[in-house]
This record gives sequence, C-alpha cells and structure tokens, in this order.
Amino acid sequence: MSKVSITQIGFALLCIGSVFVYSTQITDPYIVSKWLYTILFVLIITIYCSIRMLLGKSVKFDRRLAGMSIVIVSSLQAIYGLSQCFNITTFNTFYKIMGSFENPTGFSACLCVSLPFFVVFQLLNE
Repeated sequence: MSKVSITQIGFALLCIGSVFVYSTQITDPYIVSKWLYTILFVLIITIYCSIRMLLGKSVKFDRRLAGMSIVIVSSLQAIYGLSQCFNITTFNTFYKIMGSFENPTGFSACLCVSLPFFVVFQLLNE
C-alpha cells in the first residue's frame, strides 16, 4: 500500500464529518452542521491541492483508499443504527433507527450509497 497523503486524510475526514457532525448551536442541528463541515473541508482540500499544483508538485489521490473511507464510515453508521435498534443508544425521537441523521431517510441513503463501493471492493479482492 502506498503512503497516505494529506488529501486522502482530508477526504476521510470529509466523509466522517459529513455523516456524523452534529451541533446544538445551530437552528437546524442535523443538516446545517453537516453542510457547513462539508463545505469547509471541500474548500480546505481544494486550496491545499491548488497550492500544491501552483508550486509544481503533483497531487496524488488513491481511489481505493477513498472508497475504503466511504465503506468504513458507512459501516460505522450501520453499527450506530444497529445500536439504536437494540436500544444500546437511544434518542427521544419519533423514529427508532435514524443513525446520526434527523430521520431514517438520511440513514438509509448513506447505507445505500455506500453499497456500490463495498461491492467493488469485494470484486477487486477476489
């Protein structure tokens, strides 16, 4: 496996934050905080890559590691949802299972989007 670059670490942090960030200081604590975190990290990664390209350095991005980041984050989300299902972690809401989202729709979308990445990794490892 190759050396992990700052852009790959930034992408992994982007995946984690866009799924798990929550703040009670914002009017809509679930959605707005995720959007702000995502926008912030996209800007940071873009500025970093732009500066590297202006200095004549190459920007390398390992697609396999990016896909693994998505699979790991969605696996953590699935474990979090299962812990809600079995009442290990609970919230005082109308829905029993919602992961780190405000309703089950975001939770199911997160799991569904990650499925193709998981299938590709299974096929590549055979």
